[in-house]
Amino acid sequence: MTHDWGIKQWMNIASEPSFARVVEVLDDRPWSRQEYIELPSGERRVRKTAAVPGPWGVNAVRAEAQYLLGLRPGATEYFPALRAAWGLDPHAAEAGYERDAGAGWKSAARLVAEEAFLQAQADSLQGELAETLRTRLQQPETPRGSLALHIDEALRRALRHMERDPATALLAHPTEMLLNGHVIDMPWRALLKLIARGEPARMLAGLPHVLLHGNLLLEHILWREDPPPGRLRLLLTDPVSEAGIAHGPALFDGARYEWSASGERHALAHGLAEARQEPVTGEGLPHFHFRVRWEAPALRPFRLVDLRRIMRGALASQNEAAPAMHALLEAYFILTEYLAAPAEHRLAYALRAAQSLHEAARRP
Repeated sequence: MTHDWGIKQWMNIASEPSFARVVEVLDDRPWSRQEYIELPSGERRVRKTAAVPGPWGVNAVRAEAQYLLGLRPGATEYFPALRAAWGLDPHAAEAGYERDAGAGWKSAARLVAEEAFLQAQADSLQGELAETLRTRLQQPETPRGSLALHIDEALRRALRHMERDPATALLAHPTEMLLNGHVIDMPWRALLKLIARGEPARMLAGLPHVLLHGNLLLEHILWREDPPPGRLRLLLTDPVSEAGIAHGPALFDGARYEWSASGERHALAHGLAEARQEPVTGEGLPHFHFRVRWEAPALRPFRLVDLRRIMRGALASQNEAAPAMHALLEAYFILTEYLAAPAEHRLAYALRAAQSLHEAARRP
């Protein structure tokens, strides 16, 4: 939906891709492609396109373009300017958009990987991000659809997939297990407990709906130092979650950021976690082992700086139900990524999701 303030912006952008050369392919996935392009004038942009139908393809790219078109004036300065958008009709087979590339910007993910962040800079990023979300982006919105219903359906769909997946089928029973020596609920048992007490609808009841970023990962947060030295600027990219979430409680963005900033998401995606079934013990319960290999060199950057302490404070102040809802959202994010993970990584995703679901279910 494009608001009235987006009409003028819509009139000033092109409705088809520019003639340009591809300087670099930034991201090439089965469902979308992102390129760094250069126009004949020398102007450089980022182009994102999709020709694959479905929620992670055309629908997702279309939703991003529509989101950028509909931004309120106070929020536009925190996103790259939109220069072209096409395929916005819901029946279009392809969709895409072009945005300013800018100069000198680096993603928070890249800065972390390069160990370019001091703790003071990491704190500045978190403080600026929390303030931008609170005052510029997360403004009240009319609820659109049920986030609680979506999360419930997404969790059920992932757990049904777990039942059919040879890598995780042993976890698909409504009983208990031993994980690292501790008795916890298996995912289905934890989810059934949550459903029995009316979750996640009860947790979300009464929470104000706001405009979200929806996909607040480190790679979608750009950072640049402007003159005078020490003046740091923030820019956000790639809004809207893969499932089309762009409205809901502010806690959604906070939990999404924390999952990315913890380093665990990076660990699971790159196979930096131990996950295996252990021999059955005297208790007779299935026994599993899970551990993130924090000593791995690729995770060293996440040990050097704390990318969550400022945001965690902002998150905790959002509502009293934060701990349980945070754990449930974490499980939702993990299981969404589990569905797209390679077979050799899926047990690690499933065990980590089991921890979060158990944590959500045990809290009142």
